[in-house]
Amino acid sequence: MEIQNLLNIDFSNIKINNENEQLKLLYNMKDFIVEIPEIIKDTETIIEEFEQYYQFNLYLKCVNKNNEDQLINFLSCLDKFFIRIIKLNKKNFFQDTKDIKYKFILRNNENKNYNKLKLLKNDINNDILKIIKDNSNININELTDKCNISLLLNFNTLWINKNICGIFIKPLLIDKKPLVVSKNEILMSDNDDNSKIINSESSLQYNNIENNKDSNQLELIKEELINENEDLYNKEKSSSSDMTSCNINTFNNSILEFKN
Repeated sequence: MEIQNLLNIDFSNIKINNENEQLKLLYNMKDFIVEIPEIIKDTETIIEEFEQYYQFNLYLKCVNKNNEDQLINFLSCLDKFFIRIIKLNKKNFFQDTKDIKYKFILRNNENKNYNKLKLLKNDINNDILKIIKDNSNININELTDKCNISLLLNFNTLWINKNICGIFIKPLLIDKKPLVVSKNEILMSDNDDNSKIINSESSLQYNNIENNKDSNQLELIKEELINENEDLYNKEKSSSSDMTSCNINTFNNSILEFKN
């Protein structure tokens, strides 16, 4: 297993591989696995149970504020990256391209950034997803209380359901730790080869993303992301304070700057 650090992600290494009718995400042609900075979960968590998975909102508040800023920036840029890829290849991905909606990885509710995390029961039962505390397995219900958690996330596939799409993220590790807030606050504790490849290039700062084009690739064009410091959520507002999706046909110059 090759694990990527947020600071070392190079978007030119991200591929979308069409295999077994799934749009599989790869990094350096391997699983796209990222280590997430330690998260402060300082409120009790409601875990919803469905037939095949559990689900909860993971609020992205980190022990280290710099790590938090880097995490938010990475997820924001990742959303923009995939929106661009989907928009440029929508004729290949969708039968009807008039009203395509993208579900964000990074979401915002009442000025709090979060991700809606799904934990597959099959992954838990087959030890693909490890939920641990002090190196010992624990039950998922033990994640409901206040604590810190460290995660390994597999950015797994680009899913498409009719005219809606998004990125499926598979947690591989959730490590529960005692609650410790950031240093700026009071310290607390709590009890194949025939596949079609989409290829792109970018700087380490996730800007100036360019795409190469050859006979084996889907149609791509050059373009540039807006400055990474601009706020995605100030650019595209939904009627709800909880922005979870956007229409990619209207998600254009306000987010992406095109070059001829």
